[in-house]
Amino acid sequence: MKRFMQVILAALFVIVPFNQMANAEEANCETDEWSEESTYTEGDRVLHDGEIYEAKWWTQGENPNDSGEWDVWKVASECTNDGEESLPVWSEQDTYEDGDRVQHEGTIYEAKWWTQGENPDDSGEWDVWEKIDQHELRVMSFNIWLGGDQVSFDETVRAVEEADADIVGVQEEGGNLDRLADELGYYADHNQEIISRYPIIDVGHPDYVYVEVEPEEVVAVSNVHLLHDPYGPYDIRDGFTVEQVIGNERHHMMEMRSRFHSLTELQKDDVPVFLTGDFNVPSHLDWTEETKEENFNTVVEWPVSMHLDDLGFRDSYREINESPLEFPSYTWTPGDPPGDINDDEVHDRIDFIYAAGTSITENSEVVAEVGPYSDIELENWPSDHRAVVSTFTSTSVPAPEEEVALSQMEYEVGETIDVNFYVDDQPSEKDQVAAIYPKDGDREENPLLWNYTGSNNQEPGEPKQEGTISFDEDSVSSSEWPLPAGEYEAVFLADGDDERATSSFEVLKSSESATLNVEPEQKHGEPIQVEWEDATGFPYDWVGIYPIDESPDDISSLQWQYLGGERQGSLFLDGSWGDTDVLDPGEYRIYMFENEGHDILTSTEITVVDE
Repeated sequence: MKRFMQVILAALFVIVPFNQMANAEEANCETDEWSEESTYTEGDRVLHDGEIYEAKWWTQGENPNDSGEWDVWKVASECTNDGEESLPVWSEQDTYEDGDRVQHEGTIYEAKWWTQGENPDDSGEWDVWEKIDQHELRVMSFNIWLGGDQVSFDETVRAVEEADADIVGVQEEGGNLDRLADELGYYADHNQEIISRYPIIDVGHPDYVYVEVEPEEVVAVSNVHLLHDPYGPYDIRDGFTVEQVIGNERHHMMEMRSRFHSLTELQKDDVPVFLTGDFNVPSHLDWTEETKEENFNTVVEWPVSMHLDDLGFRDSYREINESPLEFPSYTWTPGDPPGDINDDEVHDRIDFIYAAGTSITENSEVVAEVGPYSDIELENWPSDHRAVVSTFTSTSVPAPEEEVALSQMEYEVGETIDVNFYVDDQPSEKDQVAAIYPKDGDREENPLLWNYTGSNNQEPGEPKQEGTISFDEDSVSSSEWPLPAGEYEAVFLADGDDERATSSFEVLKSSESATLNVEPEQKHGEPIQVEWEDATGFPYDWVGIYPIDESPDDISSLQWQYLGGERQGSLFLDGSWGDTDVLDPGEYRIYMFENEGHDILTSTEITVVDE
């Protein structure tokens, strides 16, 4: 069973390879209603008539609504809406410097120099504010349920047309991606499984592609389809504790860890980023105190949505439809087939469109069957998921001229290192890809490893616009291989000496001090808590349990879990994954294995007793 799930996970990785923002309910925006009797000092925040204000100095009895440009109160712009601020709303009280960007009345502006109180709408050709070119984009996330028969396929096409989507992140395309794109007259990309009415630039990065919204102007798009099992809402329904469910979420966090890094790096470079997907995990914005009665009397801070929020990614649907009670938006499920729903089904919102960077969310709607959860309705809905479409006003950035990307974040010592490269125009036969050690090391030193892009060796070849350079024992001299454990950067050198792009990676070695801590006696039917230390940190280190007299090389694990790339931590072996839900009384051995394989790092014995 372990091997079977590995195949599914590997397949998923091949298939798949943030309006205003800050809420009074956010940690840094928690505040009480303004009181005429209370005294406030500099920095104190209050809530008044739905707005958050911050005191500039000591005050008592001064109504925030009557606070002018030079008065005591100013609007706390980072606390006027949902989420963590990335594109603030212009405020008359705030000061701005050269390069600062704001949104005002649905338009994005950039300051040309220091300013305060100058309304961007009144900014003429020579004034302080410059209007930034922007585009209206309708982005859709759509699990098409394999596309189905001809009728279902035709309805899938109609759903995209009714949604008027410019970019669609597709899940479960079932071999129909090109067919769908052709029918709509769109472009298609199999790296991210997206279709788009605009051209797609695939630079070889496993986490995203660029969509060319104007000639030579792009936004970045990423699309995911995370594992469907274990599924937290079902486990809570079936009696699992919140601690167990959160522990199991390391699987989804592991799947997202590369995107957490790479998409945040894009955001730091001012690239507008859109992340679509069937996440197979709900949002912390839905499982709240307000909705406890709808969710098994449970509040869950789902890690994936929490971490995306921390990184500045905005849940576009919840930006527009704030109340999870009024707008539950159950994308799972209209039924399987639509209309056929199990009595114990758990309905939830698991299909999302996240945005980061300089974009404004204008609207977000559910596209599905005729019914209470749909904004755009179709008579013959073709999928077991409802779709989501969001409208954005977005900036764009110049298309990349060169890019270099690793196939993964970590490699084992001696593992083949694949480096993808992309050149927009006029590649040279002397273009190189080099692995530099250490990370951020002296570029004046000779690289540890390098090859020409046109030949995948150290002899010039025919210029190539894109491709993959592989470093391994066959392509590198024995004195330079393997790279020792450490942090490295892959560097693209145009014409042999002009550094144009870099990408980081790490080489890890096997752990020599890994430990497992498990109570030696376990009660029959109860989950087994496993604590570990000094794992390797590889994303696919895992633990599995076997009968004590069986070899892991001979049989599948009875129960197992990934460690999620964590070097230390705690998890439960509870039957979520494996061949056996409940272990029979008897003796067993729990092994820690390295990075998806069967190389044993450590093990420990337990006895399951019947009490």
